[in-house]
Amino acid sequence: MTSPVATKISLGTDMQPTGNYSVAFYVPVDFQGKAPKPTSNDVCVVSVGKKTVYVSSFGGFATEGKLLEEAATLGKALVADGYDVSTDGFLFASYDPPYRLTGRHNEVWVGPKK
Repeated sequence: MTSPVATKISLGTDMQPTGNYSVAFYVPVDFQGKAPKPTSNDVCVVSVGKKTVYVSSFGGFATEGKLLEEAATLGKALVADGYDVSTDGFLFASYDPPYRLTGRHNEVWVGPKK
């Protein structure tokens, strides 16, 4: 499996998850442009260009509560430093297989306001 696995978590006006999640698996460089064609309409190959994100990392298992806490903490710190950040969602990046019990590395990515 490729790493990280990125999950986009959309937030409503109440800053709670809307239930709309998109999961992305990165295609290794050697296979870019040669990825297998999806066999389901729920799967698509998308090319993502350069983007700016602000990142905070944390260990352990990423529960929904932990993700919301980490994203809120990062967002508040950025606003306090004068950054204008997106409030409609964030990305969660997981770098470890589910069977790794210790030493896990996770990140939340918050983008600038568009």
